[in-house]
Amino acid sequence: MTGVLSDIRDQGSVAAGAWLCLIAFGYGVLHALGPGHGKLVVTSYFLTRRARLMRGIQMASMAALAQALAAILLVGVPVVLLGMTRASAMAGAWYLELGSYALMTGIGFLLLVRAARGKIGCTHDHAVTPCRRHGSSPGNGLVGLRRENTGFTLTSLAVGARPCSGAVLVLLFTLANDIVPAGLLAVLAMGVGVALTTSASSLIGIGARHGLESLLMERPRALAVAQRGLALVGAALITLVGATLSLLTLGIG
Repeated sequence: MTGVLSDIRDQGSVAAGAWLCLIAFGYGVLHALGPGHGKLVVTSYFLTRRARLMRGIQMASMAALAQALAAILLVGVPVVLLGMTRASAMAGAWYLELGSYALMTGIGFLLLVRAARGKIGCTHDHAVTPCRRHGSSPGNGLVGLRRENTGFTLTSLAVGARPCSGAVLVLLFTLANDIVPAGLLAVLAMGVGVALTTSASSLIGIGARHGLESLLMERPRALAVAQRGLALVGAALITLVGATLSLLTLGIG
């Protein structure tokens, strides 16, 4: 990647720019395959509720876009617009990480409380059909839908608020060599690669829940117990991951 960036800087090569985006895309796919909290959180989130396959792809895409924008805001805005040094700009990464983990912990805790109270969602996808089972007023369904969409968005942001280290390095190099447009395109291509891999993780959670529901469809009582168990496990995992990473970021533990 460094070699391709040098070609862009020295020759202004369009072909080198295309190669850079391809390499960045591949890096995003492989980077997301490695150990990381994002895939675990996304998978766990969909264990807590029933959702369409497209919903998982949507969350992965939102998280990847947030991650790309976080890198751009962390590096580009402070350095280019505010004239800060690169070292000062990178100091903001700590706050982004801590905010991401704290938000993750809060979401997981709220999901855990709801699961413990038996509020584990319905047998349909709220994104398709607002739920009216829990009250006689149609407004109750709209409230449930808004709550669902808010939780969905916040979880996506919590996963993506921490910028990818590879994206940050690309932006730093392009800023130093005055080839910022190439860096921005590469970061977005990297985000597409991350979204592709993370989507597969979301499908695992969605598929596991759908499979269990299909298996126990003829046994309503066992299905209710299994749904609540999945919700508790998923919420507990999100809370545990978020709390652990928050403590580690703060230097505790």
